[in-house]
Amino acid sequence: MYNYVRSEREPNLEALSKMSKTFNVDLNWLILGEGEILKGISKESFSAEENQLITHYRLMPNLVQKTMKTAFKAISTEKF
Repeated sequence: MYNYVRSEREPNLEALSKMSKTFNVDLNWLILGEGEILKGISKESFSAEENQLITHYRLMPNLVQKTMKTAFKAISTEKF
């Protein structure tokens, strides 16, 4: 995963399939960047605030997106 995020290596189909299953991400979205990101969840089911967060995230430079991913992961696994 680390090499993929850093654009040092492209994932093969087996790796993409595993990512799709592990993270519940639509395989078509992983490969083509089209359609819904999450399997079985449409954008219409997101709140206005969630859609706004996604929009802001997509406008961020790649380095900021990577930083945000790291921060969100750390926060979501923290036991409060």
